Amino acid sequence: AVVSTQSTGKTDEIKDALKSGHVFVVGIVSSLFLTGIIAAGLTGQLPFDAPGMEEKVSVFGPYEFRIGLMLYYSVPCTITAGIVLVQQAEGNLPMAGAIATVANVIGCYTTPILLQLFLAKAEGKFDVASVLIKLTFSILLPVIVGKLLQCIPA
Repeated sequence: AVVSTQSTGKTDEIKDALKSGHVFVVGIVSSLFLTGIIAAGLTGQLPFDAPGMEEKVSVFGPYEFRIGLMLYYSVPCTITAGIVLVQQAEGNLPMAGAIATVANVIGCYTTPILLQLFLAKAEGKFDVASVLIKLTFSILLPVIVGKLLQCIPA
């Protein structure tokens, strides 16, 4: 969804939204980092069952549920959800589109790094470098090619 939205997105709307740079930066920072940091702090205080624990005693569920919450709150919202919510609030749609679009592209790279930081004590480890390389070839490269193809006169 990100690739098709990026390659057909209206670059002019993003450029217009960037004229209010401070709003754009606050939106990106809160979407990519602030939400995940708050979620990491809150879920770290909740009493989840310990990994591998047979007896279930916590009302919050197993520790793996905490990992799921961290993943959920570490990724930016979808482009459609961001725009629909802003539209319902009668907000700035071009800004919402720009923030959601840019946050989704950047989020492909920040999410694995944030998860590694937030879940440093978790049993499940992953190779961040390998994930970032795969994301580059599956997300960033098609976006760049799509935008370059838009520049070719018809």
